[in-house]
Parts: sequence; C-alpha cells; structure tokens
Amino acid sequence: MSYFTQDFIDFLAELKQNNSKTWFDENRKRYETSVKQPFQDFVQLMIARIQEVNPELYTTPKESIFRINRDIRFSKDKTPYKTNRSALIIDGGKKMKSKPGIHFSFSPDVVHFHAGVFMPEKDMLAAIRHGIAANPKGFRDVIESSDFVNRFGELRGEQMKRVPADLKEAHSKEPHIANKSFYVMTEMPPEVLLTADLPDKIMHNYHVSRPLMQFLEGVMQPA
Repeated sequence: MSYFTQDFIDFLAELKQNNSKTWFDENRKRYETSVKQPFQDFVQLMIARIQEVNPELYTTPKESIFRINRDIRFSKDKTPYKTNRSALIIDGGKKMKSKPGIHFSFSPDVVHFHAGVFMPEKDMLAAIRHGIAANPKGFRDVIESSDFVNRFGELRGEQMKRVPADLKEAHSKEPHIANKSFYVMTEMPPEVLLTADLPDKIMHNYHVSRPLMQFLEGVMQPA
C-alpha cells in the first residue's frame, strides 16, 4: 500500500505552474483529498513510528505540519502557496528550538530529509558549542561513523566568521564549533512517494541521524 497517489505529485506540480488563489480555490477539494489529508495521515504515522523508539516525543500532526500558504509580507515573491508539503517532527511542536528533530519535505521534484538543530536560540547555541568543546571525540565519533557518512556525507550548517574568544582554541581543533546550525540532509526522487516502504525509508534516515540528535540534546542545556 502506498501512502500517496500520483495526484499528490501532480497537484503540487500543477500548483507550481498555476500559483494563484483562483486556481487553488478551483482545485481545493482535490487538494483536501489528494494532498492535505494523506499528508496529515502520513505525519501521524511517522509520529507513531518515532514514538516507538522515543516514547518521550510528544507532538501532533497539527503541531508538526507547516502551512501551505506562504508568508509573503516581507518577500518580493508574492506567489501565495508553497509547492511542497513539509513537517517538522520535534518534541513540543515545530516552534520548539530547544530540541533536535527531523524535517521532511515532499515536492514534485525531490523528497528532502533533514535532522538536527536549525538556528537554535543564543543560549542553546552556546550550550552546543561548549558541549562539543568538552567532548570533541564523542562528537567526531558521531559525525565520522560509517553509517552517518554513507547516508548523509557530512554535518551541515552555516558558520559564523568569528567565534567567541573562549572557544577559539577548541575551534582550532573542531571547525564545526563555528556552526550556527547542526543538521544533516539527504534527498530521494519523488517516485518514492508512491512506494509502500516510504515510512521505512524515513525511519532509516531517522535511525542513522539519531546519535547526532542524542548528542545535541544531551548538551542543549543553558550554560
């Protein structure tokens, strides 16, 4: 059994070519049937699958799924809708920045998977950096494991140009201390959306990224 139909992909592809409220309103029932409800059901399934591994996770599809409407208030691009469906599964919901989580995005072109921490708040970022400085070997063991490298390649995250003075020595030994975010990313072709083992593929990524998330969560305490 697949969790999405071809119309899930087709709708988003057509929305990309007809990104207007008029077109969306004309196709709203199709959106509800082929896109919104299946994605909500899939997110619910993934929450349940992750809770089997991490019973402490608490969130809901509503707290996890990003709106399809774009925030155009400060954007030059005034197209009203996103052309993907995405969710952030994290304890406490998608607004939570004090814990790591997983994010996946489904579009007509690509399926993206991310895991880790993106732009944590100042005190949490400091805690991560000092946590890495205090245990550089443990950090390297995570990001240099064969499973991690084979699946994700490398740890990602934009870096600051200057690190705090008290971390300069640690930074000279571990460049990732300059990161503003700490996450991994991988992508799959959109055809996987039509396969029965899509949840297993997401869970495989989750399992491989979990040591990173456990390391980050272990050090993400205010300094």
